[in-house]
Amino acid sequence: MPRIDPNTVSEPTGGGASARDCGGGSKSLVPVAYIVRTVNTQKGPREVMDVGFVCIKDYEEGNDEGSVLKISFWLTDASLWVLNRLCDALGNSQPYDTDSDADMGRVFALGAVRAMVSVSERQGEKRTFHQYEVSPYDWSAETYTSVDPTTGAPIFDEASTAMIRSAEEHFARRFRPASASPAPSNGGYSGSTGGTQGGGYRDDDIPF
Repeated sequence: MPRIDPNTVSEPTGGGASARDCGGGSKSLVPVAYIVRTVNTQKGPREVMDVGFVCIKDYEEGNDEGSVLKISFWLTDASLWVLNRLCDALGNSQPYDTDSDADMGRVFALGAVRAMVSVSERQGEKRTFHQYEVSPYDWSAETYTSVDPTTGAPIFDEASTAMIRSAEEHFARRFRPASASPAPSNGGYSGSTGGTQGGGYRDDDIPF
């Protein structure tokens, strides 16, 4: 273990602060990071994609702008359509490979999406966690006040851009595999495959 001198250790500033958890309701969300991991189930290992989002507009007037949330998508053949609902709402019309950092980075960089977010609490060993869900039918295209005339990509204002950058830093730490240093990234998007993790998933939660 490293030796620590309490007289020289300094706390992190800026991006080191913990991000706020998002609340429920109608939000404008920007995907800022993702990671693919493998979980054990009673019927064998299954892949899950965790996508990190930041809220840039709270339509419920709940002051959730700048807060973050993670939503998980099963990558089984029977459930890929759920992830595709998100990608379609983002405006993607091109084929993409969930194993490709370049493909997923391109799709998730398309902009923001409007979603009706549901949040519940899950008790962990040491603290309570927020668990987020969005119905596959509750993703919809977002409208923008300004777009790039050449590419059609949305132009975010200064405040939204700052929220996005802060959330990218947050998820770069949160999604970093234990064995990876520094965190893998692709234009701000973590895109790595973590190790196999324990269950906590019922088989009836998974579309096989």
